[in-house]
Amino acid sequence: MKIIELSHSLLPVYKNELILASRGNQTELYEIVFPRGKGLAAHIHTAGEDCALVLSGNLTYYVGNRETIQVEPGGLVFGWQNVLHGYLNRGDEPVRLVVFVTPGKIGLAYPADGDSRVRKVPVDQRKVHVEDEVAVSSEYASFRTVLVEGRYEEPEEPGVFKVFVDWKRKRLVVFDGEKVELIAEEPVRLLRYAARS
Repeated sequence: MKIIELSHSLLPVYKNELILASRGNQTELYEIVFPRGKGLAAHIHTAGEDCALVLSGNLTYYVGNRETIQVEPGGLVFGWQNVLHGYLNRGDEPVRLVVFVTPGKIGLAYPADGDSRVRKVPVDQRKVHVEDEVAVSSEYASFRTVLVEGRYEEPEEPGVFKVFVDWKRKRLVVFDGEKVELIAEEPVRLLRYAARS
């Protein structure tokens, strides 16, 4: 088990930092901060995915080259393989993200909306809020919410990388092929992410 406490600082500077790579180097976690006016244009990943959880700020999220949706803190957005997505901060407060990337080298391309490589996913399926019931899977990973009341356990799963996120406290608890054991004095809803190690 590894506990990662993310900084609560909201300095308006760009940051793209690898927080942790899984033992098998198939999954990586990044902390990204976009100051006002910064972001990443709409793009696809040809060999994997990156999904992002908004920790603070209000994210303008590209779901096409020109079409966007707004995502508030606690919002989770899905940049699945060959699905156009991108990031922009149009607000005054920095946008801070935890980004889940898998597997390994995911490829990057900037195609037009009508490009044959672009996979279409309805906009209403592109984001969820982690305070709601979440159960979303792709070919590479899964996200779901778990309510921890007292003790929570999962058996050891060799080769599986699991992250439990308390987005309000900016805290990640990581298990890499290990038995999951969490204890909460007060009930807490966590986002559970699982992918290959």
